[in-house]
Amino acid sequence: MNNRTVSRNSDAHFKLENIFNTYGKQMLYVAYKELGNVQDAEDAVQDALIRISSNIDSIDTSDSIRARNYVLIAAKNSARNIRRKNLRDQKIIPIDDAFDLSGGDTTLEIVEKSNFDSIVECINKLHPVYRDVLYYRCVEEMPEKEIANLLGRKYGTVKMQIKRGKEQLAALLEEKGVTSNEQTVSKQ
Repeated sequence: MNNRTVSRNSDAHFKLENIFNTYGKQMLYVAYKELGNVQDAEDAVQDALIRISSNIDSIDTSDSIRARNYVLIAAKNSARNIRRKNLRDQKIIPIDDAFDLSGGDTTLEIVEKSNFDSIVECINKLHPVYRDVLYYRCVEEMPEKEIANLLGRKYGTVKMQIKRGKEQLAALLEEKGVTSNEQTVSKQ
């Protein structure tokens, strides 16, 4: 190992330690808010730090707002991954949690794990306009404004496409028999 590699590793270690010392409590708060359990929240922060460490060179700590947003989003995403894993282990998946489809005219509630694949299959059958926005919103959990920027569409257009996509998804689920009168999918 040469001096350059040692220096780069110690710089990365120092940078990661600085990130943890600066944002650790905020990361824990965000994860706890998502999970409601201190142990799981700590695990989420640890997972987030591992992911952050793999991208440590691309984080500009001199831009504190951007660095803070990056690490808090990493903590929140890690917490959501842990929550999903816990829910899958229970063999019941609240669709609002799995796909964040709450709101609008359609609320998707609880579906057994065996129906999860059917839901993903139905999303893939949607028209690409709706499939894309639902994928980014529900699977990648991106805010509507980011989706609009990513796809080069207006914010209002993306909101409407998500709403219509949810309605079409609910209809496909009903056709496929994934839904029932027991409120698996309910229209309000």
